[in-house]
Amino acid sequence: IQIRTYEMHEVAEYGIAGDLEAYTADHGAPEGENAYRARYAANSKIPADLPPEEACLLFPLAETASALKQAGDVKGKTVAIVGTGIVGYFFTFFAKMYGAAHVVCLGRRKSRLDIARRIGADAVYIDTNEAAADLAARGGADFVFECSGNARVFESGIPYLGEGGTLAIYAVSHAPYAIDLARLPAAFSYKRISPDVPK
Repeated sequence: IQIRTYEMHEVAEYGIAGDLEAYTADHGAPEGENAYRARYAANSKIPADLPPEEACLLFPLAETASALKQAGDVKGKTVAIVGTGIVGYFFTFFAKMYGAAHVVCLGRRKSRLDIARRIGADAVYIDTNEAAADLAARGGADFVFECSGNARVFESGIPYLGEGGTLAIYAVSHAPYAIDLARLPAAFSYKRISPDVPK
């Protein structure tokens, strides 16, 4: 089975906290693709004294909080997060904030994994076999969040799932996805979680 997905936008252009009032003054009321941006809290006026380093985090914070809730209730669950970019960090933070019992982060750089641990990860791994062993000892992950954009997530993320778990893809690859049906667990769910923040 191959699944081909396409992104409607690049993340960089949408990582800016917009000003709806200024947009409307310059271009009129937003329509079409831009209309959904009006729903974001990031489109509210940002206080002038908020440092730019903090202001630029408003948008990804809102997106990841919404996306994690779309995947399901993580309270008391085991969660694996693949990727240690800013999105992976926020998924780690919100998973713990929403009550996940055990959060495992997988990445390629120790320095980034150290940050993930400081913001809430219970365990961090570069070695995928060690991560798989940790999760298997807990019956597998209830949720695996793919935040790295790897097209091989169905191959790499599935082994971490417990029976009935959910594979939630946030960072969608532009390459086609391939699924080895023989390696799928007995029951699992797949969700393509959207960064759109609901009203």
